[in-house]
Amino acid sequence: MESAALASFAKATNLATSATSEAKSSGWEDTEREHNINSLQRLATPEEHQEKRQDISWTTDPTFGKRRLEPEASPASPESPESLAELPPAIEPAAKRPKNGHEIEVDAVLPPSPVVPVVTLSTSDTPSVQLHDLSPSHQIRPHAPEKQLDRMSSNTSERAGTSSDLTGQQSIDFRIVHEVICYDKFHRDETLFATSPTWESSRESSGSHGWKAHLTFTQTIRNIAAFMKESQDISFLVFRYYRCSDSNRWGRHHTKTTSDTGVRYDETIAIVSPSLQAIFDDVSRCVPDKGSAEKDGPKNYSADFFYHHRAALNDRHSQLESMPRSELTAILGYVQATYGTRFGELDMSIAQGFIQADDLAAIFCPNQVVISRKGVTLEAFVLRTWPWKRDTGVLLECWQWGFDGGSLRRKEVDLDITKLSQSVMKIRDLEVFPASFASETEIEYLQSRGVKIWNMRYPSFVAYEGWDGQKDYFYAAESRWMVDYRTYKQMHPTAKTFHFTSMPKLPFDQWPDTLSLDLEMPPGDCLLAFPATISAFSFKKKAWSILRVDHVRRIKWNTEAFDRLVLPAKTKDMVKSLVMVRASPKHSKQRKLLNGMQDDIIRGKGNGLIMLLHGPPGTGKTLTAGIVAEIAKMPLYSVTCGDIGTKPEAVEKYLGTVLMLGKRWNCILLLDEADAFLEERSMSDLERNSLVSVFLRTLEYYDGILILTSNRVGTFDEAFTSRIQVALTYGPLTASSRRKIWQNFLDMVQTDKDDVDMDDLLSHFDELVRGYEMNGRQIRNVFTTARQLAIFKEETLVWDHLEQALQSVSAFNKYRQGLHGHTDDEWAREEKLR
Repeated sequence: MESAALASFAKATNLATSATSEAKSSGWEDTEREHNINSLQRLATPEEHQEKRQDISWTTDPTFGKRRLEPEASPASPESPESLAELPPAIEPAAKRPKNGHEIEVDAVLPPSPVVPVVTLSTSDTPSVQLHDLSPSHQIRPHAPEKQLDRMSSNTSERAGTSSDLTGQQSIDFRIVHEVICYDKFHRDETLFATSPTWESSRESSGSHGWKAHLTFTQTIRNIAAFMKESQDISFLVFRYYRCSDSNRWGRHHTKTTSDTGVRYDETIAIVSPSLQAIFDDVSRCVPDKGSAEKDGPKNYSADFFYHHRAALNDRHSQLESMPRSELTAILGYVQATYGTRFGELDMSIAQGFIQADDLAAIFCPNQVVISRKGVTLEAFVLRTWPWKRDTGVLLECWQWGFDGGSLRRKEVDLDITKLSQSVMKIRDLEVFPASFASETEIEYLQSRGVKIWNMRYPSFVAYEGWDGQKDYFYAAESRWMVDYRTYKQMHPTAKTFHFTSMPKLPFDQWPDTLSLDLEMPPGDCLLAFPATISAFSFKKKAWSILRVDHVRRIKWNTEAFDRLVLPAKTKDMVKSLVMVRASPKHSKQRKLLNGMQDDIIRGKGNGLIMLLHGPPGTGKTLTAGIVAEIAKMPLYSVTCGDIGTKPEAVEKYLGTVLMLGKRWNCILLLDEADAFLEERSMSDLERNSLVSVFLRTLEYYDGILILTSNRVGTFDEAFTSRIQVALTYGPLTASSRRKIWQNFLDMVQTDKDDVDMDDLLSHFDELVRGYEMNGRQIRNVFTTARQLAIFKEETLVWDHLEQALQSVSAFNKYRQGLHGHTDDEWAREEKLR
């Protein structure tokens, strides 16, 4: 029977609200008020006031099978529903929807003597609704302590529900408080009132020829906190928010009254009862409304909150007993009576995948995952608070996980929905939509991308092919990258990647503050909110860039390349052995032995592997370093004199960074064409002497793998010779070496399935080998030129294409030799360079 009583209470409160509301609405958008609600039900009309003395009970709508409030000729019967709180969210579709989902039109005509229902819940569970005239001769005094109400007139007090002991019965009480926002400071410090407003015109400013309409109230509440604290018997308060100062000008003697215009307002509900507040705190998944996180005092619950928490509140209601159950029943009854029809409309619309711009808060709830279509791919975020309506659209304050060097933290991100329509919109077509509307494929994609990023939380050597994050540069042929946020922050602590704004955690936020890198896998849906891009170091550009996670790949190591390396067998064997002992996990025991061995009187010196590869250009020195890195599955960090510079201070700093990265990332460092740093010192060039000294000192304590290449070994300073562990000589290519190189290129053409006449090329193979003395780099250039000629002419690659490229190279070499009178090798021997 408790439910029947509260059914009467819900309808009665609706009638009481109607009796104290104002006229039809004038349009305004609440873009500044924190407490706006996006959906309200239409209140009672003047015709309904004629029926307000009828008893009320719950009936069943045969169309939808929903329970709804209807006036009846007899009081509520014992056949009333068992629990008002178990009502479904939808009652029945509204006959006519308000102009805006969050606004309401109320009738202007007020009855001469307001009638306020008093709802009592007796111990016998028999409901009764009593209507009392609030005329001076029959007055119910304000429920609040009178000292908290300043200038409150006793004959105009507005009440929505009351506590009564007329029959010794217990009642659930609430009140309506009106708050005004006045931009012209018409109300000055008075903003809270106990009665509904009326319009009043006043001069806008001194010297103005026009008048401006303002809202006026009669009963001021000075201190709402004290008012609520001393109003112990009130379970909850209904706050209504009005915007004052109409922008239209009015004539000198014209007054805007409730008889010819209306008032539009927003509404929230504040909990006064501690036991009721405890229930709401327990079931809440988010903050009650937009402004609750920025202010102290009681929490204000918007209609949006109730829409998203209906199921949780109903479940809790079924578990309660005694007074908390009655209080929860009362507030759920008010919500159902006020918003039930609108909630039903929203349910039907959302179930079909559609929404209106004014109703976006019905699909966006704080702490839920939302998906953005902006940019090049899908990206998920966590909504931090309720949507904010702006002139340009709707703002969603979100966050996403970001690396800070030692863990993952929340990184604030603002998302905008700007493509709004006046009619209904498809939810999945929004620029941002809830993850609950995403397909299973999209969720799996976001999760797999999150797993990929999580697996790169520690230094990871990866390949990349595609546009970078800003689409400024296209990387082809599996460029090599290192993902290492700890090192990135150490080198560039002020990088934009590490800009984390102070973002306090809001109440009821169950997401973790940070994600430790030690976790095996992040909990829950955390993987969904990982970014779509990562920061990584390019070994080609020697710089950090932003990459799209979708284009990150595992490295495909070319271990077969070592077999195609044209070198003497003993040289290849030595190079491979020296590198693999330090790189391969299979030789970890030997590596520990090497690290424990003391190779110098001073511990820490001379523990690195420094190799020198010297010989004429194009004999495979640089290629050897790259292929050794492939078989060792180690990053190759290649630097040149141009990268390092020539100033001693800059050289020392740059080399220090390179050697640090080489050691941390277990790289093979290649110092290509290192002649400038290895030349012999002299008495006349002090700057060069400083440069050589810096290089010698830096190499002294490096314990990684360093490969130096040079074609001018004759100019080396003698101090370097003792610091080089292995020096390998690369002589000029012989006919046999050239044959192997040409064969390697022919094999690559077949592997790539190029359009090539292999028989024609093989018929001139001996001519290629013996007729043209070229180094390995020249052979590569000739073959590349011939392939491009064939592609441009859309022809099959034949001997004619190769011959055309060969003649160009041969003519250039003969010209240089005739100009100098000797070959390059002859000149190098003459100058004692090699």
